[in-house]
Amino acid sequence: MTAYCGSGADPEVTAGCGSGTGSETGTGSDRAAHCGSGTRKITVYLFFSESDSQLSVCGKPSLNTRIVGGEAAPPGSWPWQVSLHTSTHFCGGSLINNQWVLTAAHCVLGSPTGITAYLGRQSQEGSNSHEVSRTVSLITIHPEYNYGTSWNNDIALLKLSEPVNFTSYISPVCLAALNSTFYSGVESWITGWGNIGSGGV
Repeated sequence: MTAYCGSGADPEVTAGCGSGTGSETGTGSDRAAHCGSGTRKITVYLFFSESDSQLSVCGKPSLNTRIVGGEAAPPGSWPWQVSLHTSTHFCGGSLINNQWVLTAAHCVLGSPTGITAYLGRQSQEGSNSHEVSRTVSLITIHPEYNYGTSWNNDIALLKLSEPVNFTSYISPVCLAALNSTFYSGVESWITGWGNIGSGGV
C-alpha cells in the first residue's frame, strides 16, 4: 500500500491485477480488484488539502523539548501521536493528515466498531485539556500483511469519523518521500505509552 498526499476532497483507491485481467468494484476507499489468479494490488492515494507531507505544518511540534529516556514528555511534544482505545488504550498511531491515522496492522485486524482515537492526549490517567476524540469509520490493512507469519507490511490506515483541526497539540507527522531509504544505525524517536524496556519494564 502506498500513500500519496495532495489536494482534493476524499481518498481514491486504485486497484489492479498483476496479470492485467480482472474486474474492479466500488468507489473511493471501498474500491477493490478481483483477480482471476487470486492476486490483488492496491495503491491508496490520500487527497486532502491539509495532507501534503511536505507542507510546513507537518513534523513541526511547536512545543517539543525532546525529553528522552522514558520520561514523560510535556504536552504538545509529539502532536501527531494518537492513542487507540476500545475499553482502554491498546495501540498507538500517527496522524498523517486531518482525517487519517497510520498504525500497525496487527493492532486493528477486526472491525472499526468500538475503536476510538484520542488526539492531543498527554496522559492515560486523569484529564487531558487539549484532547479531542474521533471514532474510527474505516480500516484499510496492507493487502500483503499476513498475521502471525512475519512482520512484513504490518501497516494500516484508519479513517476518522470526522476531520480534526490542527493545533499546537494536534498536527500531522511528515510522511517519508517515495523511495526513501532508512539505513541501519540511524537514530530515531519512539513515542507512545508502551514499555520502555525489555521484559515488560
